[in-house]
Amino acid sequence: MLLLVITVACTQPANAQISIGINLTVFPNLVIVPGYPVYYAPTVTADYFFYDGFYWVFNVEDGQWYSSSWY
Repeated sequence: MLLLVITVACTQPANAQISIGINLTVFPNLVIVPGYPVYYAPTVTADYFFYDGFYWVFNVEDGQWYSSSWY
């Protein structure tokens, strides 16, 4: 019986979901960082950057950077 429970528990599909909690209704204005090929959004209340074709956001809660090719 225990083997059946372990087998069933191990065969369940895993689901992953990430939410960083930044909702932008319009594209934010980006300003260049002087001397660097980086843009940032001074009006967004997050570490929000554009660099090398990607938008980057730093999530303070988990200490991770997230990137996307679309804002």
